[in-house]
Amino acid sequence: MNTLSGIRLPGAGLLAALAFLALSAHAAPIVAPAGAPHAPGPAEMGSHPIDSKTYNEVWTWQARLNGSMDLLVNFTRGNFGSFKDPVCGANVLLVGFGGKTHSVAREYPKSNFSWDPGAARIQVHKQIWAEGLPPQRHHLRFATTKKGVEWLVDLEFTQIAPSLVRGNGVWKLGGHAFGQVIHVPWAKVSGTIAVGGDTVAVNGTATMDHTWQDDMAPEIVSRTIRWRTTGASGAWETAFLVRPEDGKGVAGYALRKGPAGTEMRVPQSWEAAESKKVGGIKEWPTVLLVDYGPAGRDSVSFGDAWAKTSVLDEFEGVTRWAVKKFLGGEVVDYRGPAKINGRPGAYVNAFVKD
Repeated sequence: MNTLSGIRLPGAGLLAALAFLALSAHAAPIVAPAGAPHAPGPAEMGSHPIDSKTYNEVWTWQARLNGSMDLLVNFTRGNFGSFKDPVCGANVLLVGFGGKTHSVAREYPKSNFSWDPGAARIQVHKQIWAEGLPPQRHHLRFATTKKGVEWLVDLEFTQIAPSLVRGNGVWKLGGHAFGQVIHVPWAKVSGTIAVGGDTVAVNGTATMDHTWQDDMAPEIVSRTIRWRTTGASGAWETAFLVRPEDGKGVAGYALRKGPAGTEMRVPQSWEAAESKKVGGIKEWPTVLLVDYGPAGRDSVSFGDAWAKTSVLDEFEGVTRWAVKKFLGGEVVDYRGPAKINGRPGAYVNAFVKD
């Protein structure tokens, strides 16, 4: 049973929030991963040892489909100490399907999780899996029925751009280990999306990344921002940045297609050139300036939100109050359009504690 102060909790909905909270950083120097950039392989793609009482690992796919739908899929496994039992699970957020936003989450015992390095297959259920090592091949499948609603996400990845990981991929944030790999910086995808009997053939572009961390610190939460270009051309760019609570420094990296192939850029700092209140988020950076040192600078302009969800949405009454107290506030997932250096066709996804 998953409990918080004696209150029974629906655990699946907490996985993404707790994954975000694990990206916390104390007011201490950020230590970058050791080693030179290289192509990620099976060792980075697969699961990492659970060697602490609180541990979390997340594989994330994001796609822009048919020019109007945004898809997010997470596979998660974690140890949460006394807060809840060890589990694995998956969740889907689909924005713009039939003009609406749909979401579903499934949770299973941690024994359900498996990793097959030979096939590069990550599985949390026999119908919820991803297989194939990018850039050679990759396929994502999520099929389930919950509360009488049938779900299907079945996507084949093609033309996968080669990726890079920085050294061993493991940052030190406030003394805690935070692993980060972008496995698919850009790819074409095609397949099928179905919700509640409505089935649509889809095509578009997608990214995929992977994080793992050895602890969670809900009292000190950082802001994380991902962005990606969504166009069908090969002029792609993607980034996954993490900022400590004290606002000093930045972890993560950006990839883009350069003249000789995939290029990595490591941010030295970021600052909000312009900001405003968006929804419930205070001082949302409507224009973010990211400095890569000798590798240049990006100006990322964020538009109005297309979707905003909160981990508290599925809770009510005393349970909602207790979860908010544990999290230290409301954790908001924001996603919407963006421009990179004035060019449209990008999309942003951020977790912010308000």
